[in-house]
Formats: sequence, structure tokens, C-alpha cells
Amino acid sequence: IFAVRTLLKALSSLKKPVIIFLDDLHFADAQSLELFHALSQDKISSVVLVGSYSAEEIESSGPAPEIFEEIVNCGVSEIVVPPMSQEGMSELLSGPSSTATAPIAEVMQEKTSGNVLSSKLFLERLSEDGAITFNSVKQSWEWDLEKIKATETSSSDGLIKAKVEKLSEEAQDALSMFACLEAKMSLAMLQHVVPSAESLLGEAKDAGLVEFLPETAEFQFVHDRVQEAVYALIDEESRAAKHLKIGETFKEKLSKEDRMKNVFLIVGQLDRAAELFASDDEALTTLAKVNITAGKAAMARSAFHSAAAFFNFGILLTKEKKWTEDYLLLLELHSSAAEAEFGLGEYSRMTENVNKVRNNASDYEDQLRAAAVSINALGNQNRLNNAIDLGLLVLSKLDSELPVPFDSTYIMSDFKRTSRMLRGKKDRDLMNLPVMTDRKKLTAMQIFHLMYMYAYRERPALCPLIASRMVRLTLGFGLCSVSSIAFAAFGVAKCGYFGEMEEGYRYGQLSLAVLNKFDRKEWVPRAFCWVYGCINVWTQPLKSSLGPLRRAHELALERGDTDYAKVIAASYCFNSYHCGVPLQEVEEETLNYRQMTDVDVGSITGDFLTAVRFLTGTIYSSENQHINANDIARNGWAYGFLFGEYESAIEVFQSINYQNMHIGTFEVAMVLFFEAMAVFGLARQTKQKKNVLSAQNNLKQLKFWQSSAECNLGHMVALLEAENASLAGRTKVAKQLYIKAIEKSRDAGFLHIEAIAYEKAAIHLHDQKVRDAVMEKKLIEKAIGVYSKWGATSKVEDLRRNVQLA
Repeated sequence: IFAVRTLLKALSSLKKPVIIFLDDLHFADAQSLELFHALSQDKISSVVLVGSYSAEEIESSGPAPEIFEEIVNCGVSEIVVPPMSQEGMSELLSGPSSTATAPIAEVMQEKTSGNVLSSKLFLERLSEDGAITFNSVKQSWEWDLEKIKATETSSSDGLIKAKVEKLSEEAQDALSMFACLEAKMSLAMLQHVVPSAESLLGEAKDAGLVEFLPETAEFQFVHDRVQEAVYALIDEESRAAKHLKIGETFKEKLSKEDRMKNVFLIVGQLDRAAELFASDDEALTTLAKVNITAGKAAMARSAFHSAAAFFNFGILLTKEKKWTEDYLLLLELHSSAAEAEFGLGEYSRMTENVNKVRNNASDYEDQLRAAAVSINALGNQNRLNNAIDLGLLVLSKLDSELPVPFDSTYIMSDFKRTSRMLRGKKDRDLMNLPVMTDRKKLTAMQIFHLMYMYAYRERPALCPLIASRMVRLTLGFGLCSVSSIAFAAFGVAKCGYFGEMEEGYRYGQLSLAVLNKFDRKEWVPRAFCWVYGCINVWTQPLKSSLGPLRRAHELALERGDTDYAKVIAASYCFNSYHCGVPLQEVEEETLNYRQMTDVDVGSITGDFLTAVRFLTGTIYSSENQHINANDIARNGWAYGFLFGEYESAIEVFQSINYQNMHIGTFEVAMVLFFEAMAVFGLARQTKQKKNVLSAQNNLKQLKFWQSSAECNLGHMVALLEAENASLAGRTKVAKQLYIKAIEKSRDAGFLHIEAIAYEKAAIHLHDQKVRDAVMEKKLIEKAIGVYSKWGATSKVEDLRRNVQLA
């Protein structure tokens, strides 16, 4: 869904809008209808989405009727197209200005009930029977009305049947083989099944049943009802044999590469012939294995719906088997089906397959895939503690148990022990480690990785221990694709817990190197999440994280990796917010990410969107100038600090449990900065230096981080130093520091800090004994200009209303 949305936004604009027409939605599967539903709610102003469906074709049960009802109820315009009237039929026959064909139109309307396809087919039949002819001498159409009235009619299926029966037997057989396939097929593929397809289907083309597309060398049915009608003409007893012949022919004649390209088509044909093998256990087993191959191919493409269908059909084929008869086949089918159902969010069916594995697996190692799916499912349902506890249980079975209960002293000691093991090892030494082959350790790495995500969100103090153990497994047993997460997690801990930013950056780069070495796309969003969301922000420009995080979110959604998509979305939105991206853009993107990820971004790191929308004026009014601190959570600064309510802002900051903040995120630095600014602001406002020491401690911490992150922190440190100097009465020093803060903010593109620096510089001048009213006014005007550029409409209004410096 994300990829389609992104494509539409990239292709369209108000000057060049895009109109999309999707026909025959009644034949769409549930996932396609959900995509249409999602797009219909997007309200992209430059995209017009039109869909058509036949109300008669919608099944009375299943997801389709519900989704169609939801689409209509969400404000989409619905146009009901009735059958053609007699007047419409007359216009179809001779145009709007002529009434000569009215008698024919009346007869046709009566015989076809105004159905467009039936009318077209009936006209063709009248032409073939000579009831309508073209007089070349008079250059006009002539007709025999009595003959038209006498011509028997039937449904569109009956008319199609009559056309088919006029074809040669060879052409009928070729057409029926085509009907067993897809609505559109390449001539090359058809010739594998029907060597004379070009000439035989050419006969069907002359009869108006199919058409040939020369630009792609493909045949296609002129209408889906034609394909349905042709398929219905095949004796039910013969259908399975035809499907089997097609499937076996493709298996025999296609190259290995082409077989994999067409695996879904081939397996679909063989599955429709399964009834022929009802008493052949060996053939059923072979077919079940073929479905596993197709299911795995679907999983590789994140086509979970198709994958689940293949795996579950394989299970159906083996329903008479006992686990003792074909243990490995049934283990693979149920484990794979559980993974596919998880991808679809079908947790009840997933649980059924997981329980089958648990109840029948001969040893615990054979349960590991099912256990990993269960951990993922618990996490996906936000049962994070349950997911962590299950992970701990699984690790204990893999000889990789963690000590319970967890002691912070032990965790730090364990991490430092791993750091000592890494001492002296260069990047090339680590990259040249052998490849991990131990099955237990590979599984342990997978479980550790899953636990790390959930611990990061629920028990962050556990993260350094998990990172430490993953790195130790890598050192002891070799590299694997999960080692990219091991090094990234280790780098996050180096930055977030130990303040070793350069070392953290080094392990982040190692993570990316391992990612490239194994070239496993599913790990890209996972590694990018930590590297660009929690590591690089301490050494590289904050804005440089946005592109990789955006790409990581796309990949996570494409692969159905919703847990990572949620965290990545939060990192992207917060980094956009904190690096000075215009607020309207931040608001729009955040709302878009919420919709795409199907999660409230604020549920991960605090509801900052309330603050953003207040600043943009979306929820601002002069009568409503107070928002409960809980509503703006960790970002109470946006209201409390920016609008001079320093005490309420300080209360919010003091309520924060810093131990539970997400380690490594730039949010930590921003909270310290704005808390210090609020403290300095209160001291200026009350003429009392209460809590100034806490602000100075925050400044000290930020200066420590500044040594590696000048690009992100230099302007904030300069502004805090300016405030500190101003309060201390060091006027000239403060002035230079305000100028420095303004210049650094502007150069780095931090609009909000630049605006705040202008405003605070004006207040500093206002407090001096000898005032410079002209400069004060100039600084406030500068502040208003930059606040406006940032998009903080409510702040601009507040300044214009309340600040009277002159």
C-alpha cells in the first residue's frame, strides 16, 4: 500500500492529475480490495480513483460485500449504472440524432434486457444470420425486422456458446485450453500447450471471442464473461485432465528459470487436477511438495495471501497422513503455513498450525520456527512482555539462557566483558570471521533479534545485554545475516548508555557492511532502523537520517515487517520534527505514516503530534491556550516553553523517567535542551535562579555529546551558553553567543532553534539597562519570520499579540 501511495504522489500533481480506472472489482481478492479501500480514503487531491463492479457478481458472504460497503460509507461517490434503456439502445445503433433504428432497439431491449455484452453478441448474431446487412450500393444498413423478432435469444453465455460451437473442433479445443489459463497469455506460453495456437486462436479472434495484442505478442479474451462461458463449456469430468496436461506440459517444456517465473501458474494448474490423484499417495505427496515450492516463492515476494493458499492446500492434500508417515513434509507445511498466516495477521489460523507443530514435533529444535512466529505474533499484538518472556524460554532451550531476574550491574558488567573481547579486533578481522553454521546458534540469534525489538520498546534496560550476547555468539560461532543487527544493537548501546559515539558509529558501519556481505533484503529495514535512527544521529547531520529511514519504512511495509515499520515511522517523524523540517510537512507526513503503518506513532515515543498541530494552528485558539501536560507528554516544551509557561513545562520534564526513554534516539538530547531552556526562562521570568544548576548540568551533558555531534548540537549548546551568560550578567559574552547560535542554527537548517535564538536575543536586549529598541524590534521581526517559515502559526500570533519590546 505504501509503495502504491508513494508512486501516485510522485506521478501526480494538481497540474497533471492522475485518473485510475479499475474495472471488474467484483473479481478482486480481499487484499486488492483492501488496497482500493485504503487509496479511496487517502484523499490525494491530484488523484481520481474510479472503480467498477457488478452488484450481481458480489458474493453474499466473505470479505467482499463488507469492504464494498465500507468503501461506499467512507464518502466515496457511488454511481449506479442501470441497463440500457430503449433510447440508449437506439443511440448505440444509430447515434443520438436518428430514430430510424427505434424498432430494432425496442426488440433488442426486450430480448437482452439492456445488457451491453448481450446486446453486442446479439447484434453479431443478427449480422451472421443475415437479419442485418450492409447495402454497399446504397451505403446504408438494411434489416429484416420480422427475422430479428423471430431470432431466438438467450443469455450472454448462450450467445457465446453459439459462437464457440461454430469454430472448428481444433479451435474449440485450443480456446478451451486458453480458458483454463489466465485472461491474457503470451503466444509463446500458449504454444507450449497448443503448438498451433496462433492459427487456431486466430479463428477465435475472427469470431470476436479473443483479441491479439501485437505489441506484447499476447492473446486475451475480449471480456471476462467470454472466458467464463468458454470454461463452463468444458465437461466437468474433463477439466481436471486439461489442467493436469497444462501443468505437466509447462513443467516439461519450460527451462528451470522460466518454471520459477511461472511457478504460481504451474502449481495452480496442478492443484486444479488434484482430484485425479485422490487414491495415489505418492502423487499427492509430490503435489504437496510442489505447493511448498510455490508457497516459498510467494513468501519471498511478501505475497502472504498466495503463500498461505499454497501451504494450506498442501496440508489439505496430506490430511490423511499421520505425522509418523511423512514427518518432515508435515512439519514444513504447518511451520510454513503458520509463518504465512502471521504475515496476513490471521492469528487464530496461525495458532492452529503452531499447535500442530508443538503437539507433533519430535524435538524442541523442530518447534523453533513455530516458536519464532509466536513471539512475532505476540509482539505484533502489542503483548511485548509476553513476547520477551517466550523468547527467554526459547533461549533457555538453546543453551543461550539469560539470567533472571535482570540486574543492572550484571547487564553493564556483561556488556563491558564483550567490549573487552572486541578490544584489538579491527573491522577486517570481524568481517573475515567464518560464516555461522550451528543451527542452534543461528536460531538463538533470530530469537535475540526479536527480543531486542520488544525490549527496546518495553524493557530498554535489557537491550545492552541482548546486544552483548548477540555479538558474543558472532565472535564465537561466526557471522550470519543477524550479525548486522548484533553490531547495530551494540552500537546503539555504545551511544545510548556509554556515550561512546565514535565507537557506536563504528559498529553501525560494521552492521551495514555485514548487511552488504549477506545481501539479505529483509534485514535492510531492521539494520537501518538502528543505524540511522539511533547511531548516526550522534555523529552525522540529523537530516541525513531521513532518506534512509524513509526507504527502510518502505521496505519494512513491503515485506510485512510491521513491528519495525512502527519504530522506523516514529524515528523518521521525530527526526523530521527535531531537525527543523517545516511543521506542516511534519504533520502531513506523520498522519500519512500513522495511516500507512496502522499505528499511532505517538504510542511509541510520546504524542508529539498534539504539540505540532498546536504550533501550526490546527488546534490553536486564543481562548484555548492551555493543554493538559499529559496530552503533550514528553514534548510539553512546545507549549509550556515556547509560550512562556515555564513551570508547567518543567513539571512535564521532571515527570520523565529517563531510564525508560528510547536509548540512542535524538529525542534524549532535545528533551535535555528544552528542559534547560525552560529552567533558564523561569529564572529570567522570576528573577530567581531556582533549578539553574539542573539546566547547567544538562548543558554539560550536551557539550559532552557535542564533541562528536557538532552538526546537531553546536547551535543548541551555543544558545544554552548564551542564556546562562545572560543570567550571569555577562552581557557581551551572551551577545556573541546569541549571534553564534543564530548563525549555527541557520547554517544547519534548524529553523526552530534559529527562531528561538532570535527571540531570546531580543529578550536579552530588553533586559539590559541601556536598551536598543530598534535592534529588539528587528530581532523579534526576524524571529517571527523564521517561526513563520517553520510553520508555527500559533507562536507567530502569540508573539505579535503579547510581545511589546519597544
